Amino acid sequence: MTREPADSDKRPSITNSELLRLNAAMREEIEQLKLSNKELLLNDTYYRSIFENSLYSIVVTGKDLKFVKVNSAFCKLFEYEEDELIGKMGVGDVTYQDDIEKSIVLLGKMIRGELDSFIMDKKYVTKSGKIIDALIFVRGIYDESGQHLSFTASILDITERKKMERALCVSERHLKHTLETVRRLSSHMETVRENERKRIAREIHDELGQIMTALRFDLYWFKDRLPDASTDLLAKIETMIAQISSAIRSVQRICSELRPQMLDNLGLAEAVDWQVKEFSKMTGIPSTLEVRHTRSDCSGRECATAIFRIFQEVLTNIARHSGASQVTARLVHGNNRCLIEVTDNGSGITTAQLTSDKSYGIIGIRERVRMCNGDMEITGEDMNGTKFRVSIPCSEREVTGYENSGC
Repeated sequence: MTREPADSDKRPSITNSELLRLNAAMREEIEQLKLSNKELLLNDTYYRSIFENSLYSIVVTGKDLKFVKVNSAFCKLFEYEEDELIGKMGVGDVTYQDDIEKSIVLLGKMIRGELDSFIMDKKYVTKSGKIIDALIFVRGIYDESGQHLSFTASILDITERKKMERALCVSERHLKHTLETVRRLSSHMETVRENERKRIAREIHDELGQIMTALRFDLYWFKDRLPDASTDLLAKIETMIAQISSAIRSVQRICSELRPQMLDNLGLAEAVDWQVKEFSKMTGIPSTLEVRHTRSDCSGRECATAIFRIFQEVLTNIARHSGASQVTARLVHGNNRCLIEVTDNGSGITTAQLTSDKSYGIIGIRERVRMCNGDMEITGEDMNGTKFRVSIPCSEREVTGYENSGC
């Protein structure tokens, strides 16, 4: 009778060397596991330290938005103990009422996979009821299959920054209002000054001009009635007539400088042409003017006054600073705008001169242009001259100040 082999007889035989090899492999695997475990413990300690010692308030919530984990910074910011928060409170309990809906919408998009993360400003309410402003960064935590598990949020307290921003906004509005008030006052003073110049020029012309003209006529009357033998008296009268005639010309010049009558009587183009000729006569610098227009002239008196005064200031700057030997000017009316261009061949204005707070002429031109809602461009090239270009919207109305849209 044949004996069936025992189970032990069916096992494959393992040599001692194989056992030693397997034992060594197991020992190595155990050591690797120990190292991995140690590394995991170190990483856990490392990340726990970052979590606890972060200056940011960090919170982890479940899908139900209940707090799962918070760090000490979070507890300090919101004035709660950790055991008051974990599992008992959630995002909605500390979010300012007006921001709850916005937060829920964004978190819902993350749950649906429409967002991976988001950053937003929002308000929170602490345990004592204090409202704080915060900047938050929220990310989702997902499993290997991509299913959403929870949220983690880093919160930065920006309450003081927001206070400073709001204070800065208030200061900026106040400064803007103050500047606007000063500019309106400056505009009003400019209008008053022009009216005063006009009044003084008219009074000088009417009073002094008429008196001196009458005196000259009286001297001619006396001269005609003196005998021819009175040579000394005739010579004296001729001298007096010449002096009075010179005084009359001085009165006319002063009146023109105060307020050119042709600006009111003949218009801007004639006044600018007169100013160019006066400039050439006074400085000896050859100057030309080109006038082009698609309409008769700027009919708004204040508009014409502003452009004329700007033109005067430009010529004054050229005479004082440029060292130019040639000036060309262009006056163009069209498309409801008035354009003045003045080019010289002098030393060329520098960036430092354009930006200097002591360049009062440039500052004055810039302010006049601003009050008229105009544009100004000044370019200079070393030893190749300067080009002033000013464009101002023309008003059809007679206005009383520069504060209107267009002078």
